[in-house]
Amino acid sequence: MIILSILVPVYNVESYLPRCIESVLSQDFTNYELILVDDGSPDKSGDICEKFVSKYPDVIKAIHKKNGGLPSARLAGFQQASGKYIMFLDSDDYLLPNALAVLYNKIEEGYDIVKGTNRRVYADGSYITERHRIFNEEVIGNENYLSKVINADIAPYLWGGLYRKDLILEDDFKQILSFTVGEDWLLNIAIARRVNKMVCIDKEVYCYFINNNSIMQSKVCSYEYGERMKKLLFDLTDNCSPKIRDLIIINRTISNIKCFFIPELHFDNRIYKEIIEILKSPMYKEYIQVHIEKKYILFINYWHLYSFYTRLYCLLYKKIRLKGVTRKIL
Repeated sequence: MIILSILVPVYNVESYLPRCIESVLSQDFTNYELILVDDGSPDKSGDICEKFVSKYPDVIKAIHKKNGGLPSARLAGFQQASGKYIMFLDSDDYLLPNALAVLYNKIEEGYDIVKGTNRRVYADGSYITERHRIFNEEVIGNENYLSKVINADIAPYLWGGLYRKDLILEDDFKQILSFTVGEDWLLNIAIARRVNKMVCIDKEVYCYFINNNSIMQSKVCSYEYGERMKKLLFDLTDNCSPKIRDLIIINRTISNIKCFFIPELHFDNRIYKEIIEILKSPMYKEYIQVHIEKKYILFINYWHLYSFYTRLYCLLYKKIRLKGVTRKIL
């Protein structure tokens, strides 16, 4: 009986995929199946999948499908998974030694989800350990879990932990198929009503490789993308308390404020007016001021000055940080 299903979406990662797979094969914990989902990759990633399947047919499965995006690839792997627990592993990332045993031993104590800490690894081999506000701590109750996910107290990623498989439904994936940024966060919110007990442990288990070719580095989200996300968030939490609605409004307001500092986006006057109205609420204003860097709200109450300030910031950011490169707008 398979205990753990490890889902790996694969797209255009021929340089990194072998490292990812080997990091699983070298684990001490061995009661797992590794499901590689080739999402119509144009490079040799699909061939690499098949080579590993031929060498480890009892451990590794490969699925080849038409390109449909990350949630679609994860859904395809999920539909074939037979384990009690699910691990999400991105194909340009890799596991640290003993990661599976550490996470499995902890989740067997009666948790729905267990998350470790991760390393952000750079191309030169250097890394930093990333910790969110919640670690070495239990989170009890589904609305408590939901509020901490929305508030980014818990890492928004799917990777870096184990989930009980029965927390997740196929419909959860289907609701987020059109999202290519923030889909991990959205799935964590979609399953929140079924989460009663999770824990974040202070053990490094996962290496997140900073891949400059990834979608996170080459694309930015439009105001319209943010509005679609806001609507889905309200749909996913329609039976929750007013506190959760407030957290969503605050989260989306902060996101919209940061959009003014993205060079590829215009200064949207409608969004600006909405933000000013929200900031009239003392509760919203105080919370936003605590959770956003001061540079983003400097001069925000003065339209002419704020619009000039944000446009100047964008001009300099594009020239200095982006070296003149224009990213794709989602």
